[in-house]
Amino acid sequence: MVLPRSWTRRKLCKRSDVISVFPNKPRKLHTTHSWEFLRLKRDGIILSEAIWKKARFGKDTIIGNLDTGVWPESRSFSDEGYGPVPSRWRGVCQNGNGDEFHCSRSILYTALLSLYTHMPRQGLNY
Repeated sequence: MVLPRSWTRRKLCKRSDVISVFPNKPRKLHTTHSWEFLRLKRDGIILSEAIWKKARFGKDTIIGNLDTGVWPESRSFSDEGYGPVPSRWRGVCQNGNGDEFHCSRSILYTALLSLYTHMPRQGLNY
């Protein structure tokens, strides 16, 4: 999501429908050794002190993401193999105009539509 220049982090945090805002910092992509880089695995074994176990491997975790580079139709967001969305989770799938947005069980998509500025797809298939 791209926010209008007039929206600052402080202004966004004051909204009653926003819990928290964290600035995005560019990171170098580590796709081949991500788990080792994050100290979650070593030699293919999950470390006992890794946050994965403490966080129950992400079970029942909801992550909200505001990002102009996340395209739910990308293969990386396939919901193949996911179970049904738990009934206690609230929310709806908000389709855009036409068929450009497809709901997925791998992404719970939240949009502050009043703040949204359309960004064209960049032709990336990740």
